[in-house]
Amino acid sequence: MIRVNISDIAKGDLHERERRLLHQRDYCGARRCRMVIMNANGFTVKQIAGALSVCKQTVRRTLSSYQEEGIDALTTKPRCGAPRKLTDEVVDEIENIVRQAPRNLLTNDPDYESNTWTLQMLVGYLGKYRQLSFGQTTVYRALKKRDIRIGRPKHTITSPDPDYQAKKDYRDQLMRGVIDVSPSKPSASVIVSPDDRVDVELKLGIPDNALLFLENETVIQLCPTLCGNWMPKGHQQKVQTPGKQELFYVLGAANAQSGQFTGILSGKHRSIEFLGLVDTMLDVYPTLYYMSLWTTPQFTIAILLKH
Repeated sequence: MIRVNISDIAKGDLHERERRLLHQRDYCGARRCRMVIMNANGFTVKQIAGALSVCKQTVRRTLSSYQEEGIDALTTKPRCGAPRKLTDEVVDEIENIVRQAPRNLLTNDPDYESNTWTLQMLVGYLGKYRQLSFGQTTVYRALKKRDIRIGRPKHTITSPDPDYQAKKDYRDQLMRGVIDVSPSKPSASVIVSPDDRVDVELKLGIPDNALLFLENETVIQLCPTLCGNWMPKGHQQKVQTPGKQELFYVLGAANAQSGQFTGILSGKHRSIEFLGLVDTMLDVYPTLYYMSLWTTPQFTIAILLKH
């Protein structure tokens, strides 16, 4: 039977080493310290093995190593193998990369024209330009340890942006340009392919005295949509903008025969806006008296019969 006889001072050193190893997350080393302490307090090898859920041979080997080499034998030694590729220096480099926009970092690469990094883009950049091969999960965990997370930025109007006035003027011009599009004045800005028109007409069996319109809706935003970006935990990134976010919905219909476009602009997207578009179409084409609608994944097809 193995029995370790140590002084009270040595027991205190073992308790201190156990606490330090637990703080360093060396749980195996802390358990070895506990084995020696329990044996010095009178526990047998069998009792120690049962209490710590280890085999008796492990307890004997630990006690023998302590008797031969001392307290340093209880600390887990570095394992053999290849060194870590994701060192602190590499993590620092990755953190500096995600703090820059891809389009600013790589001005000549069309694959990196975004303002924000995705994990796939980041891993691809590290392999292509830094010769570092990591998985997406590895990079995500490394950034998470630095408290760098994916979050949604926030628009900010008051900022020391040197281009603030230029952005504001551009926004005001855009506003005037959008409002100047009069829904009662059709413009030939939509071109419908003759083949597509003939194909639709054949499928629907449109009579000769009818007009075919292709209707769709879209949204115009005065400020760009903000996507998730990497930022330190507790700090929300702010994007400079010349004004408050405003949305406008454009509903329009293209005359498949002439290509003329008729549309309306609205601040909301409801069924009443669609009815407003129908009324506008009837004002622009007063000779029409009947409408029939078909919905497709691309657009709504409207057929209006002439008097």
